[in-house]
Amino acid sequence: MTDHGAAGQALSAELEALTAELSAPAATIAAALGTAAPHDTARIAAAGREVTRIGHKVHDFSARLTRARAAAAATAAEDRTDGRAVLPPAWYQLGTRADGLRLALNRWPRIRAAVDEALPGRPRPLFPPRRRGVDPWAGRDAVGDALFGTLHQVLGAPAQDADAEAHGCFADIGLPHSLFMLNAHAAYRVWLALRRKGGADFLDVGCGGGLKVLSAAGFFARCTGLEYDPGYAAAAGDLLRRAGTGNCRILNGDALTYDNYDRYDVVYLYRPMRHEAALHALERRIVSQVRPGTILIAPYKGFAQRQGGEGCQPLGGALYVAGYTGAEARRLRRQAEFTGGAVVHSTRGVADVFTPVEAALHANGFDIADTVGALDA
Repeated sequence: MTDHGAAGQALSAELEALTAELSAPAATIAAALGTAAPHDTARIAAAGREVTRIGHKVHDFSARLTRARAAAAATAAEDRTDGRAVLPPAWYQLGTRADGLRLALNRWPRIRAAVDEALPGRPRPLFPPRRRGVDPWAGRDAVGDALFGTLHQVLGAPAQDADAEAHGCFADIGLPHSLFMLNAHAAYRVWLALRRKGGADFLDVGCGGGLKVLSAAGFFARCTGLEYDPGYAAAAGDLLRRAGTGNCRILNGDALTYDNYDRYDVVYLYRPMRHEAALHALERRIVSQVRPGTILIAPYKGFAQRQGGEGCQPLGGALYVAGYTGAEARRLRRQAEFTGGAVVHSTRGVADVFTPVEAALHANGFDIADTVGALDA
């Protein structure tokens, strides 16, 4: 064993120790972000300072590794008749591992900026209040709603089936898209506050041509449309196939006899039944079957008065939570207001020591921005 070989082994062991040392505060931050908000700011700040301290050690290590590798390369060149600096594979593997840790630390300023954004103990309303007078976003919403109204006509289902009309189903009526997105985004944040695993299952009861199912696919892991009218169901299925969505499906069935409402985490209904008695019966069926903690989106008058009480509590907007008491619902809403607005379903890039922190940020509704923040002094 040459001296350079021994030096390489020592540096490899040191790199392994540095990686483990850096993983510890990263795990601390991820664990703290995994608890109910507001988070332990002091604990996270201390772990952040530890990351910065270890980062300086990694910087020093990288400089020493560069010098040791250059010395080993010079010796290797002297030992060869052709003068080429051919290092043993272990040196290249060591360099690759060191580069990986250095690249991870290069991500830290952006990760730290996202962590800092997640920490302030101020709630962010699920439904931001509209400004009095001229609403600066009203024009944007109006244009978007007009666009989706046009898409609803162009991509929508054919004329309502006679049997569906006789059954009491409404024709395919479209809720303004901005209102749906506002409530779907709020429902996603409530889902984050529930801290459940595996992604949410969304159901649109009476999905018509499927545009709301397609829209919901951006928020929820799996989206289903339930539609009685076979023509509407076929049109919705065709829309989803052409859109190339892999997390959506359409069921052709009767919502009044459907028995699987308990499979879903978020249920949306917008007056799917034309007759009041049938609509009330459907509401009762859904509310009685869903699991506690199921989020309901019902943007029409009368739902709260009929289905409110201890079994279905309002969360603001058109959102309700099933199976909660009033106090539990208020606590859930408070937790949801500490989440961010980012919608991220997977961690991108190669896994490193900060991947658990990134995943914890995503689970709290925060993403890593492109802007670079400042490291601790």
